Amino acid sequence: MAKRTFKTWVYTSDGGLTFNRKAATDYTVQVDGGDPKIGGALAEAYHTPMPAALKPRVALCADSAGYTYRIVAYTPDAPILTVGATFLVMPRDGGTAITATCYGTEGERTHWKKLTP
Repeated sequence: MAKRTFKTWVYTSDGGLTFNRKAATDYTVQVDGGDPKIGGALAEAYHTPMPAALKPRVALCADSAGYTYRIVAYTPDAPILTVGATFLVMPRDGGTAITATCYGTEGERTHWKKLTP
C-alpha cells in the first residue's frame, strides 16, 4: 500500500477566517484553470489550527460504480464545488485513481456545544 503524503493547507471559512488544515498531496496537485480544484493554497505562514467544532464545507462526489466521496473545499469558491466537476480520488489501497463527479455540496457546520464548557 502506498503511503499518502500531506501538506499544511490554508482553509478559509465562510466568514473569512483562515485556518491551517492538512490536505492530501494528491488532492492539492489537481488544478482547474491554474488553481487547485479544492481551493486554498499551501500554508506559507502560520494560521490558527482549524477548531474541531468547525466542520468544513465539502463537495459530494460519486464514481461510476456508485461509491460516494466527501471532498473538502478549502475556499467558498473552490472549483470542486461546481456540480459536474470531476476529481481524481486516490484509493487507500494504493490502486489506480478513480474519477468522481460532484453531484452536490454541503456547507460548513459548527458544533457549538463543543466550543462551550
